[in-house]
Amino acid sequence: MQSSRIVAFVAAGILCGIAVIGIVAVMSDAEDGALAGKLVYATVVLTVFSLVSLAGVLLSVRRPTLAWLGYLTVVAGLAAFALIVRKIWNGDAFFDNGWELSSSATLVALGLGQVSLLLGWARQSGPIRWIALAASAAIATLATLGVLATAIDDFEVGPRVIGVLAIVYLLGIALLPLVLLGVRKETEA
Repeated sequence: MQSSRIVAFVAAGILCGIAVIGIVAVMSDAEDGALAGKLVYATVVLTVFSLVSLAGVLLSVRRPTLAWLGYLTVVAGLAAFALIVRKIWNGDAFFDNGWELSSSATLVALGLGQVSLLLGWARQSGPIRWIALAASAAIATLATLGVLATAIDDFEVGPRVIGVLAIVYLLGIALLPLVLLGVRKETEA
């Protein structure tokens, strides 16, 4: 058996074991669903950050020269997931005091996820690559500004700057599928 198959088999076994332990814990919860509620929140958070990590994996597979960015995206997604679940498990109210690190990690992970997704799909040259790069730069800048605003008390960014960056990002993600569709139709004709 290949080592990767052994690792996958062991990981699957561990996950199944954890699931059984979780089901037993939920069924024996004496607090009328408090544990189940935390698990629901953790599941939602896992859903979001698994998509972030999947974008990183996609980038590392589709663009091997950018695999480092894909791996960084996976690590950022896992770190943000762990930080937020820890806050949920501790019973901290959402976005009360002490969420700065978790919020910053979330912004970094979401920004990297979007950049990885855009760069993973933009392998062609020409307008597709330029649109993806512009949208990637805009979301990376928005995420960086968000982290700085979270970490530094006196850091402020004008709403016009945020608005322009948001429009460039939204335009990029709206144009990308349209241009890809147009290119595909041209090659089929």
